[in-house]
Formats: sequence, structure tokens, C-alpha cells
Amino acid sequence: MTTPSDLPDRIIAYLARHRREGAIWTADIAYGIGERTVKVRATLMQLERARSVRRVVIGTPTSWALALREEA
Repeated sequence: MTTPSDLPDRIIAYLARHRREGAIWTADIAYGIGERTVKVRATLMQLERARSVRRVVIGTPTSWALALREEA
């Protein structure tokens, strides 16, 4: 069982591992980390507000990728 605080880290790690595949659907992320889609979707939205991930395809379904970070 996961704690709410480690779910964002698990999502980021999953997206990082599969970066070469491009954007990943919400349901595929949920399946990949073994969590419910609704829980993953809510966490992805929080990560989007924090600018850690970005939506690539918007709608139903939505796909996600790591946000591009500007190098300092």
C-alpha cells in the first residue's frame, strides 16, 4: 500500500523510466504503478499545477509527459 506522499514520486519515476516512449495515457500510468486511475489522475493534476508534468493530449483520454525544465 502506498502513502499519499509517495504517489507523486512513483508517477514521476514511472514517466522518467518510460520517457523514450513519449506521452503516456493516464490509465497506462495507473496500471504501470498499480494504482487506481482516479487516484493517479488527481495526482497528475497536482503535479501539473506544480509544473512537474504536462498534458500532451487533452481530453478523454489524456496523456502525460514530464514537463520540460529550463536549464539554468
